[in-house]
Amino acid sequence: MTDQKWYRSDENELFSADMQQRAEELENIPDASPDQDDYIQFAVLPLRDMIVLPGTVSPLYIGRDATLTAIDKAHANNKTMLALAQRDPAEESPGVDSFLPIGVELAVGKLVKLPNDNQAALVQGRRRIEVIEVVQDDGYLSARGRIVDQSIGDDVQFEGLTRTVLHLFEHFVSLAHNLPEETHEYITNSEPNRLADLIVSSFTVPLEELHILLAEPDPYKRLQRAHTLLRREVEVVAVENEINAKVHKKAEREQRETYLREQLKTIQAELGVRPVDAGIG
Repeated sequence: MTDQKWYRSDENELFSADMQQRAEELENIPDASPDQDDYIQFAVLPLRDMIVLPGTVSPLYIGRDATLTAIDKAHANNKTMLALAQRDPAEESPGVDSFLPIGVELAVGKLVKLPNDNQAALVQGRRRIEVIEVVQDDGYLSARGRIVDQSIGDDVQFEGLTRTVLHLFEHFVSLAHNLPEETHEYITNSEPNRLADLIVSSFTVPLEELHILLAEPDPYKRLQRAHTLLRREVEVVAVENEINAKVHKKAEREQRETYLREQLKTIQAELGVRPVDAGIG
């Protein structure tokens, strides 16, 4: 795994002190190797209300015993896991038919104990994996899958769409003002087949949309979807900025008027003049 240094914007302070060290630990977990039939066997990490897309690093909070057992199994063998998104986030004990057909190979860092007795770990998304089968193992779920081909080739249409999306992303960055510079650089210099995942992970997207994006194996269709989501986010941020500007302008005006009124009262008091309620604008 190479140069995975992009972090989600919602990272928790729990990991901030030693984030770099934990990220380096993730780099030491190798990608899984397919067998002679191009299949890979994984311990399953079910995801209930979030998605970790390839190329991103995020904190993951773990409470279910079966998930902890699967993580322990992966850690013992220094292996990646397969993160599978539940079709129904409310399902407490997912079974073999509970997941989307495409998951993400995941490197899972060391577990951290939380005050509420749950645990958390830093995780790193790697490759999309097509699920062949999910089975019950010894206290946890395991799955057999194969790597989803992400090759693009010399595609003029894809290159044109990439340029369009990057141009819109630059506009989004100029409006949002909250994307770290290193994240901005990492996204704009990323591999084209990962651009959609990274851009969509830079702002808030409904879980249902992330499910659709995750399950789309075609990089071109995925980038089209990301472009649609990004365009809407740009429109929302632009309106939000306009509203904030109006509120700020109104607050400044009211503050100025209050100051002038108080100043006028002070002057009238010093002159012994009876205060007069005058409109100041």
